[in-house]
Amino acid sequence: MKKSVWVFALAAVMAAFSLAQAQQNGAAKGDQNGLPPEQALNEAPKILGVDMAPASVGEDISYYPYNSSLGYKGVCMANFDYFDANDELLVDFGTLGIWYYNAGVWTQQSGVNPESMVTMEHPGASDAEIAVDFGTLGLWYWNEGSWTQLSGVNPEGMFAVDDDWDGDDELQVDFGSLGVWHLDISGYAWTQISGLNPYYGLRMDAGQYGYEEGCWLFPSVGVWCMYKSNTSDYWYYKQLTGTVNYNDDQVSAHFTNAAQAEDLVMDFDTLGIWLYNQLWGPWVQISSMSPNRLKEVMFVGGTDDELLAENNAGGLYWGNWNGSTFAWTLITNLDIGPGAAWCESFDLDGTDSGDEEVIVPMTAGGAYKFDYSAGSTFSSWIATNYFVNFIVKGDYYNKGRDSTLAVAFNSSSGQPGLWLYEKDANPAGFGWTKISTSIPDGWY
Repeated sequence: MKKSVWVFALAAVMAAFSLAQAQQNGAAKGDQNGLPPEQALNEAPKILGVDMAPASVGEDISYYPYNSSLGYKGVCMANFDYFDANDELLVDFGTLGIWYYNAGVWTQQSGVNPESMVTMEHPGASDAEIAVDFGTLGLWYWNEGSWTQLSGVNPEGMFAVDDDWDGDDELQVDFGSLGVWHLDISGYAWTQISGLNPYYGLRMDAGQYGYEEGCWLFPSVGVWCMYKSNTSDYWYYKQLTGTVNYNDDQVSAHFTNAAQAEDLVMDFDTLGIWLYNQLWGPWVQISSMSPNRLKEVMFVGGTDDELLAENNAGGLYWGNWNGSTFAWTLITNLDIGPGAAWCESFDLDGTDSGDEEVIVPMTAGGAYKFDYSAGSTFSSWIATNYFVNFIVKGDYYNKGRDSTLAVAFNSSSGQPGLWLYEKDANPAGFGWTKISTSIPDGWY
């Protein structure tokens, strides 16, 4: 995510962490009052800062002493209710607070206006939960209607990641000048994993298949992978490159081989788009374009992913790994941004071997649908008097795939508010269902 999307003003007086259940869980990670330490033992860097192009960086510092991209979407769609298999929605309605939508019924969960929220899965749970940044009220955790405060400090960014490889999500959180911290929800235990203030980060799985890591971009010292040993409390750090640009975009997915670890793709501005895979060099330039935005998508059958890229010079392209780089195909040269919302992929009908379709919002209003499996057709999807703020995919109608779209239309639209789209929704019937006249917070 872009740092500019995550940054919110810190409180004038920065309170120390107020860790939930600090008394019963002890203060082993901090001082006698349970406060965070001034420095982490293994913080990610005050070292190297290799300022080179990605292709020339090969240092492996793994043992030093290792789903968003742009924008915030104020809708989380996941299976929050373990009593059924359907997805539900948790929606940030700004000053109206957070609301839960299940089986056509809205219930308010909080009257406080959140700054951001992300979906995660608690250890041992069979459903999903959310972590919510309530600004100066700190970081909170929601589970089946119950709230727990995780920290009294205002986060600048966060993502869920299984970085200790126990099969459950943890949080990696950017606390600005306090650095990057790791939270294990199972014990509400905080660990500082860097004392530096990052630009932004994301979940990745580029080291070993099925074992996730956190990836953070730090000013001057570049891109770092962070993960924890699954047999001890030791943290591992690997500098992937010393080259970093404030406006970089990134994505992690199976672009080269679904049977191996994921690949990390990064926008290095005028240096182009690069792919990181430990088996390939490790950095390979896959395009010279300077993109506005990147996103993974699944075309061409199989289980490998392809890549969507919006070129800063104009045009939306999709790329497919050909064994040594990416082959690029133009989808459209119509104006799709960056003033417009970004694309969202989803599995519209489930009859084409899992190939996804892509909804492409237009700067001038309306949106198109790109269907690769139907002969790469590009057709109008919604009229030009509708303006998309953002789109979120999920499985609200329990089709067994992400076939539902939650679409937020802004106030300039014919009927603003939050809508659900499902090609063959049941029981709502074909097409569109308006579920709220209020517009969720968020932009993309």
